[in-house]
Amino acid sequence: RKPGAIQLMYSSNLDWNWEHWNAGMQGNYISKRYYTYTNDSSVSGYWVANANLGYDFGKLGAVKDTTVSLNMVNLFDKRYISTLNTDASAATDPAGNLQILQVGTPRSAFVTLGVKL
Repeated sequence: RKPGAIQLMYSSNLDWNWEHWNAGMQGNYISKRYYTYTNDSSVSGYWVANANLGYDFGKLGAVKDTTVSLNMVNLFDKRYISTLNTDASAATDPAGNLQILQVGTPRSAFVTLGVKL
């Protein structure tokens, strides 16, 4: 298998809307990935859950639609490798030994504000 190739990937969403409220949960799965050309070294597969809760204020003055949402990424603070860079340049790494593994985002929360003019 080509280094970094994902064999299985799943994504699911569960969304809920009630009057001006909305909420959702998302789940993402990435299977084990190899990062060597001989497929003898790999990083584990992982599940990551995200969640959001929002409110739609409707029309506020000149703004047609105003929404605010609280978003959580990596809800259960899973530690994982999100990105594999195995595309080493032959000029800088002729043996093909350079692999760059990047850790995934830790649990994070942020607020989004949306408006339609």
